[in-house]
Amino acid sequence: MTDLTNQEKLEEVYHLVKENNDVLRSLRRRANISIVFTIFYWTVIFGSLVGVYYFVNPLVSGALEKKDSLQKSLQGLDQLKSILPEINTIQNAVSNLNVGKTSGNVTQ
Repeated sequence: MTDLTNQEKLEEVYHLVKENNDVLRSLRRRANISIVFTIFYWTVIFGSLVGVYYFVNPLVSGALEKKDSLQKSLQGLDQLKSILPEINTIQNAVSNLNVGKTSGNVTQ
């Protein structure tokens, strides 16, 4: 081994410190870039969710309103059925008239 002088040792330490400093700065830069892209990534995801909610919400609320109105109509029909117990008699009479017209047996 060669014996290095103090000046040579100092220069070698200086170059090693400078190289370490460059490596640390690049690591810090990469960490900062990673943080920025992570924030961007989650912003895009949450923004997409808000956008989907914004565009899908009117469709869902419209479908729910139609469902409610259909349920009300069906309840109205059930109430009408309970009010008119003779509905079966009327339906049978109408079906008999339709059968008579299609078979050609019309009586006067």
